[in-house]
Amino acid sequence: TALTPSARSVVSQLDADLPIYGVTTMAAQLDDSLAVRQAFSWLLAVFSVVALGLALAGLYGVVSYSVSQRAQEIGIRMALGAQRLQVVGQVLGRGMVLVGAGVVSGLGVAAVSARFLSDLLFGVSVYDPPTYLTVTAALVIVGLLATLVPARRASAVDPMRVLRVD
Repeated sequence: TALTPSARSVVSQLDADLPIYGVTTMAAQLDDSLAVRQAFSWLLAVFSVVALGLALAGLYGVVSYSVSQRAQEIGIRMALGAQRLQVVGQVLGRGMVLVGAGVVSGLGVAAVSARFLSDLLFGVSVYDPPTYLTVTAALVIVGLLATLVPARRASAVDPMRVLRVD
């Protein structure tokens, strides 16, 4: 931008009828050309966070429903001497099987669809291991949190109350 007045004077000396307009820096031109891609990237990030929230709610709902359906079984196990930690471990184990199946199938779909998304990515490889590891870890942590709440609730089941219902 500092050279704009000098460039205008040189061009006007060569041909006074040539207009000079839209003088910007290369960085500004680059930012303008990438603005649409960056907007789509931010939109994709927002949708990804919403999808992660929906996955969290869905997994919580499935595990919570499973725990409520198995309340009598859990109460009997606790009446027969099962410790709270064993009950939490069992519910967490079943929930993490669901998370594992989802992560494995998601990684498979991501590997297959990666080449279709290669035109949308810049600065990142299609098969970027740190990205895959970070997303996998985030999904496992979210799955663990979604499963932990119903597991703690299951361990707090009062065996006498459950057994009195029947």
